[in-house]
Amino acid sequence: MFARRAPETQRDRRLDRVAGRAEIFVQIASYRDPELPRTIASALVEAAEPERLRFGICTQYDHETVDDLRPWANDARFQIDAVPHLESHGCCWARNRVGGLYDGEAYTLQIDAHTRFAPGWDERFIAMLAGIEADRPLITGYPKAYRRRDGRDVLDPDTGIERLALVELRADLTTVQEGVPAPDPTVAGPSPFLAAGLIFTLGRFCEDVPYDPELYFSGEEITMAVRAFSHGYDLRHPTENLLWHHYDHGAPLHWTDHHGTQAQANERGRARIEALLLGDAASLDPYGLGPVRTVAEYEAYAGVDFAAQRRAGDECRPERFRRIVRLDTEAVPERDDYRVWVFTLMGADGTELFRRDLTEPELLDRRTRVLRLDLELAAPATQYLLWPRSEEGWGPRIVRDLPVSEAAVADPDPDPGPDPGPGPDPGPGPGPDPGPDLGPDLDADADAEPIYSIVATDTQAYANWQVQILAHTWHAVDQPGELVRLVAAPQGGPLPTHRHARVVATRAPNVHPRTGDHYVPYNRLFSTLEWLQTEQPVGTVLFLDPDMVFRAPVPTRVVPGAPIAQPWYGFHAGGDILDVLVRETGVDPTAMQGVTWPALVHTRDLEALLPRWIELTAIAREEVGAWESDMFAFIAASAEQGLIWTPRTLGAWTNWPDEAVAGAPIIHYCQPIEDRDGGPLWFKQGYRPWTPIDVDPEDARLDYCRDLLVILRDVVATKQR
Repeated sequence: MFARRAPETQRDRRLDRVAGRAEIFVQIASYRDPELPRTIASALVEAAEPERLRFGICTQYDHETVDDLRPWANDARFQIDAVPHLESHGCCWARNRVGGLYDGEAYTLQIDAHTRFAPGWDERFIAMLAGIEADRPLITGYPKAYRRRDGRDVLDPDTGIERLALVELRADLTTVQEGVPAPDPTVAGPSPFLAAGLIFTLGRFCEDVPYDPELYFSGEEITMAVRAFSHGYDLRHPTENLLWHHYDHGAPLHWTDHHGTQAQANERGRARIEALLLGDAASLDPYGLGPVRTVAEYEAYAGVDFAAQRRAGDECRPERFRRIVRLDTEAVPERDDYRVWVFTLMGADGTELFRRDLTEPELLDRRTRVLRLDLELAAPATQYLLWPRSEEGWGPRIVRDLPVSEAAVADPDPDPGPDPGPGPDPGPGPGPDPGPDLGPDLDADADAEPIYSIVATDTQAYANWQVQILAHTWHAVDQPGELVRLVAAPQGGPLPTHRHARVVATRAPNVHPRTGDHYVPYNRLFSTLEWLQTEQPVGTVLFLDPDMVFRAPVPTRVVPGAPIAQPWYGFHAGGDILDVLVRETGVDPTAMQGVTWPALVHTRDLEALLPRWIELTAIAREEVGAWESDMFAFIAASAEQGLIWTPRTLGAWTNWPDEAVAGAPIIHYCQPIEDRDGGPLWFKQGYRPWTPIDVDPEDARLDYCRDLLVILRDVVATKQR
């Protein structure tokens, strides 16, 4: 076990500094994190001059991590503040203690305990900072990701420079942020926001802007951004990616161990956030504002209005949530080592409205799946998230719609209102006791089941911008349910991120394992099957292609045996491909329905269909080799299994005639958009992502193609902003 070293001892141990070397104070707050020793080792091994490094570490240890820092216990470069984890008061409290270990180093780097480093990172960060024309430059951003696989690090490749952007400023003035492509990656341009997992700046920052120990976790980044700005620090994005972060680490979480005090700590923190940002910052000294710039100047710089957002929150009447929620525990993989299931209620836009960490044994061992809740929420809740965590780390994120029919919790002392009289004769005797009224079972009808909008791709950048547009329009039309992007990454590699879609990595190949045939649609079929078998969702799948956009929602749910699909305009039950599939299946060609996607199908039907769909695709590819083999195999597999699709206009494929797809809620831009003379006007294959759509939509021959170009133009313009 390590004790907190006294400051004078720390100074005595560091009298052997090499004269003239610019030292870097590396700040790490670690909570029961087994990655910490590997983070330190990476920093030392990859540094050009490891002797210039000085580490300040607050390790909030448990019995498994108590000795993790022993290799550096007598290293003069390390100052170790060791605290039993049950005595910890949270993230900002720990970062404050780390900052107190600063001892005059020229530079400081703040990171998380699960970080990896690029070669020569120390020299490269110093050079990057020196290249910024500012008195107090500060480099910040979200690092790229790494994962642990088979005992080794798998680093995401460099996919470009990003800067921080605002996703949401909440009514309580906390923020949700994301990384977006930097306008000019060669210049360390302005960053309106700050990421706590990467701060590289002058060492004096530790004294100028000390962490507020009374904050818990929420609001950490926005308050530090405003305070740094007010002290004259210029926030900039990096010009090189020098760090990797383990975003899905399995380390324990402070709020899980301190469930009883988490809510109060967050509430105290929110009061301090409001004081800082709305006018009483002087009461927070020394954790208030600096003398160089004001909050109003920061608002103008970052494009936010704290007071307006707070007023908007005050004007929203709390939403009473008195409900019984039945958790879809069948979707949680069977394990006997779960520590916690994170449960959150979410609004229609995905905003988290309430969180509770479920540790009750009767829930974790599935003796019950019922939660009774009586809450006041900032907005109506439409979905819940269930996210299990075991000894091995996080499991799948399970998102489910809240059925409108879900039973309300009975008022323990309801107002009966006017006496309605005796009512009809209930009949002889009370009958059997039905037990408490918990409302209809989740499986009672399709309306109680979620909708999953599914799009599957590989890791190629070509699909990435298309899915970003799809996700933007999915959100814009308020499509019910969850958008899931399945990403085939059998060799690992980088995973994209989306504001409005959950990304699920699969091991699906682009090559059929039996035939060796390389055919990109294989990843869609294999990924979807893997997702169905792994997460075991129950509900409706809206099956999509990446090159689709929404212009209206598709709220329809289906039950098993009653799928719906887009009619295939111009389909003919003949030709070489169908001849092969008829011979293989023995199905009468007249029984093959000319349908395609978008399609609505129950998860049970889709899981049964996919293995044969995959195999028939492989057979069609072997014998004919056509690019549309998966489309014909879809028809043949459905006919062979007796799955009858109800035709409905769901998607307009370019360039089907307007009258054939009138009112289609989805547009599929799989072919070039034609101008009024039938020539090519715009096509995805010649488009450079996020450059302006420089054609006039009115030049398109078809009405829905004009709508498509307007949608694409507007999404691209939004992205450029």
